[in-house]
Amino acid sequence: MIEPALFSLARNQDPGPPAVVAWGDPQDMVQRLSQTLSDNPYVLGDRFSGADILVSSAIQFALHILPGYPEFEAYMARIGERPAFKRSLERDAA
Repeated sequence: MIEPALFSLARNQDPGPPAVVAWGDPQDMVQRLSQTLSDNPYVLGDRFSGADILVSSAIQFALHILPGYPEFEAYMARIGERPAFKRSLERDAA
């Protein structure tokens, strides 16, 4: 549940108590993801996985609302080099 946490951060909204909302503390979620992508090229380690498909769309959005995360920019550059990602952008532009 990345998107709701990102929206609450972007809007400077209190999402509610971390024990109540499904994603916990939004800043904690962003920091954990940031650390993961600082330590690894992909979400689950050295290999691209389905998790990267889900997470990359949220991070692509996050780059516009949460500047200052070079590890997110580097991650999206890696994702952007993948042939399937390039094809998806071509299809979206058509």
